[in-house]
Amino acid sequence: MVGKQLHVKITEFCNANCSFCGYRKNDFRARINQGYKPNVLDVDSFVKQLDLIKNKGFQRLHLTGGEPFMHPMIKELIQSAKQKGFTINTGTNGSLLNEDIVQFLHRAKIDYLWLSLDTFPLDRHLEHRGLLPFKQKLTNGIKLMQRYEINFFCQTVISHVLPKKNGLPDIEGHIDYYKHEHNIKKFVFSYPMIRNASTNGDTHFATIGSNEILFEPSLLQETYEHIIRIKQRRKDVQIVNPYLSLWQQISQLNGRLVNFGCSAGQDIFYLGSDQITLRPCYYYSNRAIDVIDERPLKTDPGYQDCNECQDQCFRDPSIAYQALNSPFKLLQKLIRNPKLFSYSLNDLWDIIKYEQYRKT
Repeated sequence: MVGKQLHVKITEFCNANCSFCGYRKNDFRARINQGYKPNVLDVDSFVKQLDLIKNKGFQRLHLTGGEPFMHPMIKELIQSAKQKGFTINTGTNGSLLNEDIVQFLHRAKIDYLWLSLDTFPLDRHLEHRGLLPFKQKLTNGIKLMQRYEINFFCQTVISHVLPKKNGLPDIEGHIDYYKHEHNIKKFVFSYPMIRNASTNGDTHFATIGSNEILFEPSLLQETYEHIIRIKQRRKDVQIVNPYLSLWQQISQLNGRLVNFGCSAGQDIFYLGSDQITLRPCYYYSNRAIDVIDERPLKTDPGYQDCNECQDQCFRDPSIAYQALNSPFKLLQKLIRNPKLFSYSLNDLWDIIKYEQYRKT
C-alpha cells in the first residue's frame, strides 16, 4: 500500500491574471471587495497537526494556491513537513523565484514542483498572465532550478491560449519551444475543467474557468489522442500524464463507462479551509468525510466511479493508486482491452525508467 495524499490550499492570493483561473488577481480582488474572506493557511497551527496527519496514513502533501510562493511562511511549512518525512509537491508561476528560494528548495529536497507555462513563446505566456515585467526573473529562475537540479515540470493547461496547428492546440510546438529555448524536457498537461462555483462555502476558484478552456468534445478528444502520439514518439522529452489517464479522458468524452475510478475520498483528500476537515476533493469541497484527530482515517469509496471533473491532480494519481493498491483488479480491467493493456505496460516502463514519475 502507498501513502495517501493530502491537498492543502495554502493561499488564495495570486499575482497573475490568467484568463482561465478564478484566482486571477483582478477578479479575486473584486471578490474581496464584495465581502469574501480569502483563505490563507495558518502554518503554525498546521505544523502542530503534522504528526496527526502522518498517523492518518498521509505521506504526501500537495501544496497549492493561488500562487503558493506568495505565502509568507512557505519555507517554514516545507521545512517542517520534510522533517516529518512527508513527500512535498508544489508549484509556481515562477515570478517570485530567486536564488534564495531555489537554494532552499534544493536544501529541502523538494520532491516535485510544477512551473506553469500556458503557451509559447514566453512573451505571449507572460502577457497572458500579466507578468511580462517578471520575464528576467522567470528565465533566471528556470536556469537556477536546472543548476540546482530541482525536479520541476512545465505544467500547461490545455486551452485556446495555445496557438493552433492543424486545428488543434499546438502541443508539440509548445514542447519544442521550451525544450530548445529553455532546455525544459519534462511536461505535464492539465485537462481543461469548468464548474459553476460561488463564493459560498469552501470553493476552489481555479475550477471556475472561462471560454479559453471550453472545447467541443471531438476537438478535445483529438487533442488527447495527439498527446498520446507525441508521448509514444518522442524519446527526448517526458510527458508525465499516464497513457491510461489520457485514455480515460477519451473514454469519458465518448460517453463510455469509467475505466478507472477517482481515488478522491480514499487515497487523495483535500483539507478544508478550517484546517481540520478532510474533504474528498476540490469539486466536492463542501462534503466532509473526516477530521484531523487521533482516530484512524475514515474513507468514503462513494467517489470511486465519479467522473464529475477532469482534475489532472486527482485523475492522474488515481491511476497509480489503483495500480499499486489494487493490482489484480486493475489487471482484470486491462485484460479485457488489449489497447489498455499495452498502455499499462508503457506506463510501467515510464515508472521504471524515470525516477521523477515516482515522485508525482
